Amino acid sequence: MIELLPLWGLTPGRLRTDIPLPGSPDRCLQRQAVEDGDGKVWVLERLRPGQEPRRERIGRALAALAGAGLPVPPYLPGPDGRYVVERDNHCHQLSPFVPGDPLPRPEFIRDGARGENLGRFLAGLRHASPTSASSTPSRPSSLRDTWTS
Repeated sequence: MIELLPLWGLTPGRLRTDIPLPGSPDRCLQRQAVEDGDGKVWVLERLRPGQEPRRERIGRALAALAGAGLPVPPYLPGPDGRYVVERDNHCHQLSPFVPGDPLPRPEFIRDGARGENLGRFLAGLRHASPTSASSTPSRPSSLRDTWTS
């Protein structure tokens, strides 16, 4: 999959088989951590047939949220500005890899700093929602519509 990075204007580096990517097997056909020539790590996904419209909407929504200042890792658009890039009858998406830490269970629910950060994020989400890619003046944006329809 590393050979697909030039579709986004990136120089291929190497596969990062040392980085596990947890998640549902229904998410896509294939996910792989890849590194570009500058050492930046990305998540490259090969989509299932029929996922393109929904994943394109999600790409636009994430870009709008990131543009509104929310800390979300948006997909990288291809040369045509779309978030789903097609090659050899397969559709792909590329997003920055975000390393995570396991949550300390169950005590994380009592962590005040996590709660404050979540509250700030939710307030920012509410503030940014009228500017989302799927909203119109007569119909505010709905994340549920973006992710499920």
